[in-house]
Amino acid sequence: MNRRARAVFAICFALLAFGSASGATLSGRLTTSAYTWRWQSLDGSDEAHLRFFQSARLSAGQLGDMPLSFHAYAQVSADPLGDVSGRDNFRIYHAYLKWRSPRLSDLRIQAGRQRIFAGVGYGTVDGVKAQVAPHPYLT
Repeated sequence: MNRRARAVFAICFALLAFGSASGATLSGRLTTSAYTWRWQSLDGSDEAHLRFFQSARLSAGQLGDMPLSFHAYAQVSADPLGDVSGRDNFRIYHAYLKWRSPRLSDLRIQAGRQRIFAGVGYGTVDGVKAQVAPHPYLT
């Protein structure tokens, strides 16, 4: 091993052994879709529609030195050929911060807009959700 390689190895070892580093994870996805249809009424009039959807999903984990993460999913839609009444143009399905306790592995707290599942149904709730699992010897 030459001198330069030994120096790089020694510096890397010193940084790993005595230094601290934090890393964050970032992942996401953009999805675009479109569909079209034509509607004809009995009086002979017709309407053409072209719907576009753009959705975005984002997750960022280990923010800073804390076990904190951010999760979001939103969608934008448009109809350039006509106005579809009763349709939302922008919707946030969920956007929340999630914290996991570093000491109590069974404690999780989420704050923001989140999906709540109950049986076969689900809903969107703005608020705080705390989950605590009992200690293994209590179950």
